[in-house]
Amino acid sequence: MNIKIEIYEKFNNQLKEIWTQIQKDSEITVFQSYEWLEGLFKIFSKNKLLPIIVCIFEDNIPKAIIPFEIKKKNFCYYLCWFFQDKIDFTFPIVKKNFFLNATILNNIFNLIIKKYPIIDAIFLDKQLENINSYENPYVKLLKNKFHSNSYKIRLPITNKKYETQVLKKSFLVQNNRKKKILKKYGKLKFKTVKSNQEKIKLLQILLENKKIRYFRVKKKVFNINDKFFFESLINNKNLNIHLSYLKINENFLSIHYGIIFRETYNYYIISNIRSVFERYSPGRLLIHFLIRFCIKNKFFFFDFLLGDENYKKNWSNEINKIFYYIKVIKLKGWLNFYILKRILRNLDIDRPNQAIRFIGSGTQN
Repeated sequence: MNIKIEIYEKFNNQLKEIWTQIQKDSEITVFQSYEWLEGLFKIFSKNKLLPIIVCIFEDNIPKAIIPFEIKKKNFCYYLCWFFQDKIDFTFPIVKKNFFLNATILNNIFNLIIKKYPIIDAIFLDKQLENINSYENPYVKLLKNKFHSNSYKIRLPITNKKYETQVLKKSFLVQNNRKKKILKKYGKLKFKTVKSNQEKIKLLQILLENKKIRYFRVKKKVFNINDKFFFESLINNKNLNIHLSYLKINENFLSIHYGIIFRETYNYYIISNIRSVFERYSPGRLLIHFLIRFCIKNKFFFFDFLLGDENYKKNWSNEINKIFYYIKVIKLKGWLNFYILKRILRNLDIDRPNQAIRFIGSGTQN
């Protein structure tokens, strides 16, 4: 067995071909797909980001992609997952018939540190413990610290089974009561939009409403690049972006921007529209209709993604564990180590300036 490691510092056709070939036969989330990370790079790199895309070959056959970057914070340079501050989960892209053992992981780190002596520390955050039966070697083989839980639903084949086997009876009763009350005020309608033009229009309403909500609590949210990125995902033919809404009569109550990837529905950004009906939890009802939609369309999972909020537990029947890893290389890394620890300790997943992903996931509103 001949193992070869190569590093790419830019996105090009050769890297795209290798990446897409590997990801077809690997367990990943949408956040490890070439389309997602290239999209982030195009819009947010500003020519300052240094990608370190590690490609592993076994007997000249591509077997794994490990996407890193060098990030500067507080005069310290650290190696991290590529755009780990803007995605929910981090995970290596590895073919199912290949295993990243401790020797290969150490060789990768040693090669990178030697090639890029500027690195002061390694900080790998939001590491998903496993995807289906595949364990994350960066969690299994390194001394990680627990970050948080995330929640998802392994969907039964019928909505009746979901409501009887997964949902608590009291939670189901509350949902039905709120839905019944709202119907007294008019026609309650759940709809998914089909055309990209419709999706972009709905996205605009969602973003504007989010801005209003965060302005009220004096938080900054969304710049023009955020909008461009979300639109680019809609227009990417290799991604399946799902926009849906809940209306009463002709008035929007709640809007959701979701992602469908490999039989999994990813709950991404949701916002309630300001109205007199907010007390009836329209965001919660929209989740109710989305889950029914996923069961009807035979999805395997409904994933609430990053976020340890209590309300997600009420819907879910599976828990994923998230970890982080820190290793200090130089003195400056020690100084920054305590800063990184403090950031993790105070992490607020609904803080808009943390990352574009975090702007709406932490609440049903």
